[in-house]
Amino acid sequence: MFLSVSLLLFADMVWTHGNDALWNDEIYTLRNFVFKGLPGVLWDYHVPNNHILSNVFHWLWIHLTGVTDLGQLLDEAWRIRIWPGLLAIATIYMVYDLGRRAIHSLGGAIAVVVLLTTLAFGNFALQVRGYSLSMLLITGLVYGSFRVLSARATDRVSIAALALSVFGLLYTIPSNLYVIAAAGIMLAVLLGKSNKKTVLIAFAAMGGGALAAVALYLPMLDQVTGNEYIAAGRSFRKEHLDLLKTTLEHFLNWRFLLLPLLVFGWRSTRKGDLLRQQLALLAGIFLVPFAFSLVRGDTPPLRTYTVLIPVFALFIALTWSAAVRRWESRGNWAGWVHIGGLLVCVVSYWYGKQEIVSHLETTMSTFRYDQDLNYNYYQYRYAPNEEFDLFKQRAGAQATLILQRSEDHDLPVYLAHKGIAFLPADSIEVMMNKEKTLYFSTRFPQDFIKKMENMPGWKFDFLQPEPRYPRIVIGRRE
Repeated sequence: MFLSVSLLLFADMVWTHGNDALWNDEIYTLRNFVFKGLPGVLWDYHVPNNHILSNVFHWLWIHLTGVTDLGQLLDEAWRIRIWPGLLAIATIYMVYDLGRRAIHSLGGAIAVVVLLTTLAFGNFALQVRGYSLSMLLITGLVYGSFRVLSARATDRVSIAALALSVFGLLYTIPSNLYVIAAAGIMLAVLLGKSNKKTVLIAFAAMGGGALAAVALYLPMLDQVTGNEYIAAGRSFRKEHLDLLKTTLEHFLNWRFLLLPLLVFGWRSTRKGDLLRQQLALLAGIFLVPFAFSLVRGDTPPLRTYTVLIPVFALFIALTWSAAVRRWESRGNWAGWVHIGGLLVCVVSYWYGKQEIVSHLETTMSTFRYDQDLNYNYYQYRYAPNEEFDLFKQRAGAQATLILQRSEDHDLPVYLAHKGIAFLPADSIEVMMNKEKTLYFSTRFPQDFIKKMENMPGWKFDFLQPEPRYPRIVIGRRE
């Protein structure tokens, strides 16, 4: 049952986000790195948008699939989103396998359902950034760590898993260093003094992977270490606790009814048990990065924590499975708890999607465009192709659009690709003296119309009634 539901959830994720129009950060990544060629990907880090290892794969993908220019992807974003979709499939498999190995096959299936009903996973898994690759790589880090904990020793497989995962995580997004360090700390704590040799070998493997990534960063190390997103600040601020609180709220997304299972599940394991140690490892990997920020004083964007989604899903699934395992001897209790948990996940996922759309419609009408883990203006209500194609159809190919308050690398790029002439906002007064009909694309159309209501002799209205971004306003001289 869980696997069947998982297939439906994955299909819904692909249907919802598989052809999302490229947004500002993705366009910048593709224009300034991927389409500049491999040297631009490997040696240019003027902004943190360059998730290097991920962009190497994006560069390979566009060459393998015959994509020759950005315009093809502006029209058909699914052509580039297939690659992160394949990474997402691999992540789903790894989460299932880790859950299966840790407790049983049903535990793996539960982990997949939890993963796919975490709305932030769907929001970021198909983006043309490094998030999907990071989520896959952290499952490799967890796999290597679980293997070491289980055997109380290292072998070639665990060493390779730790080294390659650390290298990939660090060479994709440098801020992944926090989760790498968290895994190392937890391994040392859980293995203890009696396994010093194992700890040292594991550290050597992880250190080797990290050193390899740092070596590749050396030509632009000053750019990597000097960007604003990793700048230290004042420690122990309320903002740091808010980061943890918001991340947990968004990851849970209305699945609070599962929280008792976490408590029962943890209490059903015994100190020293392998499952207890695996749960402790997952909890540490999740929480320690927030502690690092608390001490260091940095406040990374919430999307930094998307790498923790598989860790979160595994922790939920393993505690859930451990809790139910205690009740397996009590008739049909176990089956009913599984069905109830599944319903909680699916209903919260369905409700969450509706709430996100409603929230984005509301915030757009109140002049705010959200960007976090669940609420992203550039997804559910982002439709540049539809709006600009409608503009060309109704206004004619020769019409000019006045562009006010947009992101630098989204709407101007779409307009140039579609051959739509556009003028900056400071041309409004001149154009109003020359033309009888004007078209405006503005980030905050309701606010724009309200401000323009006082213009004598002009009437303003929307090109179409649906709240979305971008949204064109028509001004007509009466």
